[in-house]
Amino acid sequence: MEYPSKNDFYFKFKAIYNLEGNFIDYELLYVSDTFFIATKMDPKLILGKKFAEIVVENEDILGFKELYLNMIPKARFKTELFIEELERWYLINIFTDKNDQEDLLIINYVDVTNIRQNTQSNLESLNDASDNIFYLKDIDKRYYKDRLTGLYNKNFLEEEILRLDTKRQLPMSLIMGDINGLKLINNAFGHIMGDSALKKAAEIMTDCFRDEDIISRIGGDEFIILLPKTSEETA
Repeated sequence: MEYPSKNDFYFKFKAIYNLEGNFIDYELLYVSDTFFIATKMDPKLILGKKFAEIVVENEDILGFKELYLNMIPKARFKTELFIEELERWYLINIFTDKNDQEDLLIINYVDVTNIRQNTQSNLESLNDASDNIFYLKDIDKRYYKDRLTGLYNKNFLEEEILRLDTKRQLPMSLIMGDINGLKLINNAFGHIMGDSALKKAAEIMTDCFRDEDIISRIGGDEFIILLPKTSEETA
């Protein structure tokens, strides 16, 4: 699947606060150009409206009702949704960002129809229903996580680089590295031992780096760590 595709789209909402500084709702500021291509829906019908208003007036629009009921300000999460009107599966990445002193809510819809259909085809050969349910719910993890180490993969790293490309994230540092002698380990002791070395390296990096650092395995024995708001000296 190409990424991004014409079926991907995203929204930007601005947080609204009352005079006491308490969060009230979100106002829709921007809809990506691909929104109309994917949905054939005129964005003017929802632009400028509050999230609650959109949900009330368009209860089933893009799963907004469920998203709104589970929305937590200044938090991020991922979920998946089948949109019947579009007949497509979407991985929905939701996060908050601060831009020009405004708290923004970003809702990004990524078309994962092909991935989901392939997953469904594979499930037909599985017998255990509980395994099937787990396999389906785990699709977002497989799209963004490296299966062996549990670290983020190249897909997620590229997405985060775009998201973190703002002045407020500067200075930003990048650490690149690989495991010396992994081929030798594989040849001498087998791939199981090589996989164990990769897992151990992932554990060490997870323990050493901060929660906000993006640790990714981009392929083979190669790793990239993205460190927002980090000087060269700190890195």
